[in-house]
Amino acid sequence: MKASDCTMNGNSSTMTRVSLGFGFETVLTTPNENALYGFIQKTLRGLSSKYARDSNKPIAIRARILSTTVFFSAVFGLFMFGASCQADAPDTALISLINSPAGNAGAVEALITQGADVNAKGRRDATALIWAAYDGKLDIVNSLIAHKADVNAKGVDGCTPLIWAAVSARKDCLDALISHGGDVNAKNNDGFTALMWASAHGYTDIVKDLLSTGAKVNDKSNNERTALIEAADCSYLNDEKDHNPQPENPDPKKKEEDKAKFEAVLKSKADCMAALISGGADLNAKDDHGFTAVMKAADSGNDKCLKALIDAKADLNGTSLDGSTVLMLAAKGGNPECINPLIMAGASLSATNKNGKTALIIATVAGNTDCVSALLAVGADCETKDNYGFNALDYARISKFQDIVLLLVAEGSRH
Repeated sequence: MKASDCTMNGNSSTMTRVSLGFGFETVLTTPNENALYGFIQKTLRGLSSKYARDSNKPIAIRARILSTTVFFSAVFGLFMFGASCQADAPDTALISLINSPAGNAGAVEALITQGADVNAKGRRDATALIWAAYDGKLDIVNSLIAHKADVNAKGVDGCTPLIWAAVSARKDCLDALISHGGDVNAKNNDGFTALMWASAHGYTDIVKDLLSTGAKVNDKSNNERTALIEAADCSYLNDEKDHNPQPENPDPKKKEEDKAKFEAVLKSKADCMAALISGGADLNAKDDHGFTAVMKAADSGNDKCLKALIDAKADLNGTSLDGSTVLMLAAKGGNPECINPLIMAGASLSATNKNGKTALIIATVAGNTDCVSALLAVGADCETKDNYGFNALDYARISKFQDIVLLLVAEGSRH
């Protein structure tokens, strides 16, 4: 999960940067008014361009369309201005104190004694307890709870103090909130629970903690993702690497350190997955695109989680909404290390998606030479044609992937 711009579902949003541990970072997010405004603006501009300039329409109609577009743009602008003013409400004195270097339990107690409202909201509708839980300030969390702070208060994003504690890996704060009535199954506006966030980030201790206190292992978010799917998906780590490309001559020591961090996160996510499976997670639950956990693991190159799912007997030949199988997703994602384990466990080499493409054709179209080589090594048929009458070699030649052409020609000459 979806992190980095990282809501788990990928929506454009904004909020506060959160450490994922192991040197990776993400942000817990809320809808971004600017992104929404940009979308509406483009939509309105498109409407005016498409219809107002249509020479087949009378001038009066075109003028009316333009005036209507301007009107709705103005109304939307006023709406967003109001929303922004509301969202940017100043923090209370109590919240400001908690976020300052002087923010200790004694100072907080003193301010509460003077009448500070522990449940008053500041920026993004966040309460003092939300900030304290996010920052991992356990003494302040306990003090606020003792003064009847609402342990299930929600910010503008729908996140509770417990969700923030989970997403920022504050286990001691999480335990305190749970012991005082924090709802372990509360959902934010995107339908994500604390368990989903912890699974996405590989926080094994927090996952186990939540499961032992009643977290629903098969709850689904608004886009139908479960905690198991979040644990399997490491695409945000790949996004992190894409956004921070290696220099031409990388420092070997730094490269090894980055690799070790990446492997550590994958291992922690695999540990989360083991806990979720032991807790009764549905191995074959699908998200709103028809992707299962094993598909997300193969697609994002999470070979450790892939192995755990194979060992647990996840379905390797199910299909997503577009007909993709787990093998096709590994081939498309450029993850050759996933191919042999999948074939050995029974994944179909000959399966085709809705366009008639096999895993070999998909790897070829994507230009993933290593995947093509891996698929040929386990017996993929290079003569199979898709619904358009093209085989893998045709696509390799069209795209001028010479390395793949040579592999496919060599394979063809052996048959």
